[in-house]
Order: sequence, then structure tokens, then C-alpha cells
Amino acid sequence: MDRLRGEVDELRKGETVALKPAYSVKEAAQLLGKAEQTIRRWIREGKLESRKSSDAQQGHHMIPYASIEKHLRGS
Repeated sequence: MDRLRGEVDELRKGETVALKPAYSVKEAAQLLGKAEQTIRRWIREGKLESRKSSDAQQGHHMIPYASIEKHLRGS
């Protein structure tokens, strides 16, 4: 959690940070300061890009960093 908070602070300052290419719904919720339910709703509504992982029959949503960054920067 502290690592994610630091990355958000660096993003808001306009600094470049080395981040993972994609984040889980839980991590995205922490980064964006929203509930996991909100992130899932944004995915359904097309407001947040997501890919499903193929590691399980019911793959988990993975949100690309670029999509999270877009929301953090208010674009």
C-alpha cells in the first residue's frame, strides 16, 4: 500500500515512475482512491480499460497502467 501511495504522489507531481504494466482491481482502487466496486463498475461502463487474465477459467481483471494514469491526471 505504501508503495502504491508513493507512486501516486510521484504521478501527481508529474514525475516518471517505473510501474507495473497492469494492476489488479484492488490495486487500481487503492491508486485511484475508490472502492473496488467502483472500479468494477467503471470497467463495465467502459470508463476504465481492462484485460482479463488467462490464469483461471474466470480470469481476473487487470487494468493497464496507462488507463490508471489517465484517471489520475484527470484526462
